[in-house]
Amino acid sequence: MNAERVRPVGVLEPLAGAVAAEWVKARTARSTRAALLGAVVAVAAVVLVAVAAVNTWEGLPAERQDDMTVAPLDRVVVLPLSIALGVLAVLAITREYTTGMIRVTLAAVPHRGTVLAAKALVVAAVTLAAGLAGVAATFFLGRWIAGDRPLGFNSLPLEDELPVVLAQGVSVMVVALAVLGVATLLRSTAVSIVVLVVLVYLAPMIAMNLPAPWSHRLSSVLPSNLPYQVVGGVDTGPAFEAVLSPLEAVALMACYAVLPLLAGAAALHRRDA
Repeated sequence: MNAERVRPVGVLEPLAGAVAAEWVKARTARSTRAALLGAVVAVAAVVLVAVAAVNTWEGLPAERQDDMTVAPLDRVVVLPLSIALGVLAVLAITREYTTGMIRVTLAAVPHRGTVLAAKALVVAAVTLAAGLAGVAATFFLGRWIAGDRPLGFNSLPLEDELPVVLAQGVSVMVVALAVLGVATLLRSTAVSIVVLVVLVYLAPMIAMNLPAPWSHRLSSVLPSNLPYQVVGGVDTGPAFEAVLSPLEAVALMACYAVLPLLAGAAALHRRDA
């Protein structure tokens, strides 16, 4: 008997087809282009901060120039990047519920876990690429604009900063996967975006205003502060000090990405389209 004629269809074959379909949806959706445009605007806006900082520094008296410090630009840009690309992740699932396209999707790929896995893979690829590109562009352009002026964000050697830049790009993807899971669970664009804003903006603000030691403890487990802990560094800002080991920080980033997706997958299996 010919082995090729009885070869069962592999698990990866339907997933590959689903990924290809999701990639076409993402590539042709206006929301994808809008989110990526938002990411570009975010990078441009933060780079303009570097330009403004240089102009301010040059206008200061020489004795005051050494006192001027600007926050790390690559960290600043993570917030708008996470929001722009997080919205992309939310719309990857909620727009199908809004338009009714989810019924067509589930008819074409009956295994709902495969559908969500395909969406997660496409969202991960797009947001990782865009996140890394956005953070890296901000980092290198900021240092190029600053030159040898001591502005704080360009004080460390390049080789010490690059691991943090990479980890921050990954954190953008982690946030996107987290809100993809939340959006699958809630099936609401508005509520899911609120969750996104709370996670990346409001929660860090609340943590900063808590008394010690709760300020440090809460800050250490938020996505915005995990990249520094992943690479074993310590942010010396007033509201945060490293609490987690690199391995613990990596594990927590994985939990942010995976647990909401598992909750979303369970809800997708239970509910009708």
